[in-house]
Amino acid sequence: MMKNKILVVEDEKIVAKDIESTLTAIGYDVVGLAESYDEAISIFEKTDPDLVLMDIKIKGKKDGLDVAKHISTHNKKPIVFLTSYSDEESLKRAKTCESYGYLLKPYDERSLKNTIELSLARSAESEKLTTEKDDYKKLYKASKTMPNMDLDLFDRRILGLLDDNARMSASEIGKCIRLPKETINYRIKRRIRDGYIKNFEALIDVTRLGMFYYQIFLKFQKITPKIEKDLVEYLHKNPEVLNLQMMQGGHDVSIMVAYSSPIKVRELMSGMERLMGDHISSKNIHVMISLHKLQQKYLLPGKQYNRKSMLFSGHPVLYVPDEIEIKIIRLLSADARMKLVDVAKEVGQDSRVVQYHIKKLEKNGVICGYTTILDQTKFDDVHAHMYIKVKDSEKIMSIIEYFDNTNALLYAYEYLGDYDLSLCLHVENMERLNSLLEKFKEDFNSHYVSMDVANVYKDYKINPISYVPDDATKNTKKKPRA
Repeated sequence: MMKNKILVVEDEKIVAKDIESTLTAIGYDVVGLAESYDEAISIFEKTDPDLVLMDIKIKGKKDGLDVAKHISTHNKKPIVFLTSYSDEESLKRAKTCESYGYLLKPYDERSLKNTIELSLARSAESEKLTTEKDDYKKLYKASKTMPNMDLDLFDRRILGLLDDNARMSASEIGKCIRLPKETINYRIKRRIRDGYIKNFEALIDVTRLGMFYYQIFLKFQKITPKIEKDLVEYLHKNPEVLNLQMMQGGHDVSIMVAYSSPIKVRELMSGMERLMGDHISSKNIHVMISLHKLQQKYLLPGKQYNRKSMLFSGHPVLYVPDEIEIKIIRLLSADARMKLVDVAKEVGQDSRVVQYHIKKLEKNGVICGYTTILDQTKFDDVHAHMYIKVKDSEKIMSIIEYFDNTNALLYAYEYLGDYDLSLCLHVENMERLNSLLEKFKEDFNSHYVSMDVANVYKDYKINPISYVPDDATKNTKKKPRA
């Protein structure tokens, strides 16, 4: 663990050495001993200490209070005054220097240590508040250009945190944004009620359970609202169907399914063909190799993000879940915010047992994360999908990183099929989308073969991952009888 660095400003050498010895003994790193104003400023600027222990009366025309004033003006670091010089005028001047502590000589080791620790803690809290204040100013400025103002900044921060981890408790969220947990719960329920939040779900790597994700693209002719309604109802009856999107562009429909066998995909397609008849003019099926879940950065456009990607891929080590874990997968896929006690009740096990199995599923990569599914159509923005066929598959990650740096990328899917890559983008308007596409064409002109774009105008969440393949169920480990 890195030691806190302390600068000692004291013009009596014997006293300074004694302070240095004491500080070293209790675990601090003394970066310098200064006797005068100039020496103190010079050492401070060279070493950047975490705290300054300052005697008020030092050599020269300028005293320790002048040193403190310079530090307070140019670099906010905690200052603790250690002195026998305790007249009222000096105390008044000390208050103007934003000091964090004041000790009178002679001091004892315990008082010195406690004062330093308290000062460092107060300084860290003050720095955190300043950073949050600056962030809010940036976000407020950015919010003036946000198209949809139904969501205030607190709503957007809550949704951003739930996007990262849908199982984050209201108390944890409240600590992050300084709101009571009751307010957090109220705001979450309100956004569920008004349709912004569609679902909370666990991201399941079905390839570890012996399944694959398939993406089905359809092009229609002469489609009517009734036919669309019939299609949605048909897909609802198939638990393997996860998502349906209605589009304008190269495709009319995108369907995501999870199956353990391509035969199942053909059976689903046969059912749709019987239902839709001649209305399907073309179909295209892709096997999903990898999925990258990026942060929904459009929620807080003024925020600086730590870039991260939740990923699962088609190179799995198969995992055989037991009966408890199968139930957990089904429950958390349907509602990732289900409380542990409620999951335990549904599973019929103690909460500690359920927690153990959840951690086990996470450790083995079956559960990759927990996220919040938002209704993108609620935002007055453009929700588009970009489909790319590349010349060299090694360029796929470069393309993903390129679009992630634009803060527009929500998901990236790697495929085996006509397309190699699909990007889910969320941008302010068509002008912004066209600008991104033109820049991509310019920067990656020699790295892709073709590109299609479709705008999503309806996004149906059909089913959670509510089942596990028969093979996994049959092979569940059974406990030996006592």
